[in-house]
Amino acid sequence: MGKRTTFNSNIPIGIQLLLWTGFALLIVMRLRLNHDALEVVLITSSTLILGLVIVYGHVFLALKHLLGANRNYVRYFLGLISVLLMSQAINFLSGYFFFCHMGFDRYEPKESFELIFIWNLVETLAFIMVSTPVKFTFDYFRLRSAQSQIENERLNAELRYLKLQISPHFLFNTLNNLYYLAENKSDNTSLVVQKLADLMRYLLSKDSEEFVTLEQEIEMIQAYIELEKIRIKSIDVSMDIDGDIQNISLPPALLIILVENAFKHGVDKTLNDNYVFIELKIEAGALCFQVENPLRENNGNNSGNAIGLENLRKRLQLQYPDRFAFSLSTENYKFIAKLKLDL
Repeated sequence: MGKRTTFNSNIPIGIQLLLWTGFALLIVMRLRLNHDALEVVLITSSTLILGLVIVYGHVFLALKHLLGANRNYVRYFLGLISVLLMSQAINFLSGYFFFCHMGFDRYEPKESFELIFIWNLVETLAFIMVSTPVKFTFDYFRLRSAQSQIENERLNAELRYLKLQISPHFLFNTLNNLYYLAENKSDNTSLVVQKLADLMRYLLSKDSEEFVTLEQEIEMIQAYIELEKIRIKSIDVSMDIDGDIQNISLPPALLIILVENAFKHGVDKTLNDNYVFIELKIEAGALCFQVENPLRENNGNNSGNAIGLENLRKRLQLQYPDRFAFSLSTENYKFIAKLKLDL
């Protein structure tokens, strides 16, 4: 997106034109009752020229030396003096033009040269005192906007990094299962490879998308459960869905992390009390997702587990700021993960 050209640093041309037009209208409204049309045009034009020289001269010749890290007060004051001299020259030239060539005898100054000089000086400083806060105000909002854009780009970059971690982390855990089956020469090895390929195809195709439908996410979870059932024979798995799941979107592979965590750290193939209970509810404008599994000795102490859950927490903070509740709890030898998303 290209930068908009401006006369005054960082203030859009449209706003500058609007401000100067408003200023000119104020002058015209003040003069129109006591001056004829020609006088109104000439005085308004000369005042606008004076204002333009003072404001932009101050910005480009003086004020720039007060901004940034390389501040130079000497150059600022030299620039300010230059602006003051230019404004005095314009005032005297316009006065000479009006009084000597236009026959505006009633504008002939009755004050001394010193008083005229002081009045012109006050007028110049008034322009500077009014315009400088305006410029600083626009600079402030421009800086805030730039900082916000940088922060959004940083968060998007971090989110892309976290999403890129999903597939490798998921693939690593599933390959461990595949290795176990291959080592034991299981007949299900080829079936696991096929289902793994289907899941990885989903992950790779959806990683580039910001959102998927809840139905697609549920299909992925069900496919993953079928994959795990091939490896684990003695396990009770249930998935209860309550509420209307249509027309709901969420980031891809967000819910499956909790399911994967339950299978990896809540299932022991040497025991017969394995279970994974999954509940998904849509109620009161929120998605509630709960996964329950037996509490094992290694639950929560595995680095892979920490990576997966920490990855999920970071993604939630980036994609659902102040719109989620995530908790992990243990009770009665159960490990329960709860996630609530405001839709």
